Amino acid sequence: MAQRKLASVVSLVAGLALSACQSPFNGSDDALTPENMHPIAIDTRLVSAPFDVPTATFTLGVEDRDTVAGLIADYRQRGLGKLAIASPTGTQNSAASLQVVAEMTEIARAIGVEPRRIEIAGYRAAASETAPPVVVSYTVYEATPAPCGNFSRNLAFAPLNQLTPNYGCASQNNLAVMVENPRDLVTPRAEGAADQGRRQTTLDKYRLGQATGSDKTDQGSGVVSEVK
Repeated sequence: MAQRKLASVVSLVAGLALSACQSPFNGSDDALTPENMHPIAIDTRLVSAPFDVPTATFTLGVEDRDTVAGLIADYRQRGLGKLAIASPTGTQNSAASLQVVAEMTEIARAIGVEPRRIEIAGYRAAASETAPPVVVSYTVYEATPAPCGNFSRNLAFAPLNQLTPNYGCASQNNLAVMVENPRDLVTPRAEGAADQGRRQTTLDKYRLGQATGSDKTDQGSGVVSEVK
């Protein structure tokens, strides 16, 4: 009788062990990071702005000039490819448009855009247009986050301690909105030029046997308050 009870206990334990092996333990999906769970889509978007050029006008107005400068500064910061400036051809304002294009090119060069990155082209406007605009356009990256709000998992019962479907989604959305240039999420920026003045100062101190580090001040102590 005792042997039968022992055999029953052994069978019960073996059955529990086998059922435990078949239970849904944490798998590869639970090793995903927030970046994998809520990816940020990086797409390209065309930025385009028209500028009216009346027939008798051969220069940009003050507001238009400021707008052009703002666009070109934005292009220099995050633009892809070339800065395109298109002017109408075969219209009454063609000559005026060419003058405006030349002015825009000078603004671009003054801001720091290399001439090889400026593309000037003509376009055929509709016959009904007597004074079609000059168009400035360029391409930028645009970050689009994944939608949040998946609260389908019951957090009151989580024996496997798995991540919730919405975990990290808010951080990913904030990153997509706050990133200065979405291109940084695709490829790192090139290394900037070295500070030649600081480098020379450090070398001079090294040759004289002086400390090359900056002087320590109270601002670098990391102390928030002296109250104890």
